[in-house]
Amino acid sequence: MARLARTAVVGLAVLLAVGTFAAGPAIAETPAAKPQRPGSFVVGSAGGKLAWEAYKDHPVRFSVDARTPPDGDPSKAKGRFRVTHRTATGGPFADFTAEIDCLVVGGKVAVVTGVIKSGGIPAMPDLKVIGKRVGFTVSDEGRRDRIGWSWSVAGFESVPKCMSTAPFFQTTTGDYRVGGKSL
Repeated sequence: MARLARTAVVGLAVLLAVGTFAAGPAIAETPAAKPQRPGSFVVGSAGGKLAWEAYKDHPVRFSVDARTPPDGDPSKAKGRFRVTHRTATGGPFADFTAEIDCLVVGGKVAVVTGVIKSGGIPAMPDLKVIGKRVGFTVSDEGRRDRIGWSWSVAGFESVPKCMSTAPFFQTTTGDYRVGGKSL
């Protein structure tokens, strides 16, 4: 009889535990915070070989990670972009990094500007680029995106915030993603 009583007590305890577990906690959980609406962004790395006569077969690569806060304010953008340009024989031509100061997105096109903080143009050692604002444009077209960069037409004179060129160069390697809130 004692064995039967112990079995009944253990069984009741198991049923109560399972019932409590299945019903969930006795204290109501705090609802999860609503996710914030994303701001604008452009991320990725892509490039290819230049076809211009003076730079024939020079590989270039542009890496970018730029984001705005949830309100999409272009002037509050954060991030960096890096430009790497090699000669046809593999030597350094240009390698610099810029700190983002503006990001504007319209559909699948992004314009980013940034101030060059490090690096330079080894192929042109007298050209001083630190502190210059440059622009970079990305058109997210799947796996073969298009890009443009301000210094290809304007040199390294500082450009206004949020300004660059049309995306004239089709990439052959890499990929970018552009999205979020359009201006």
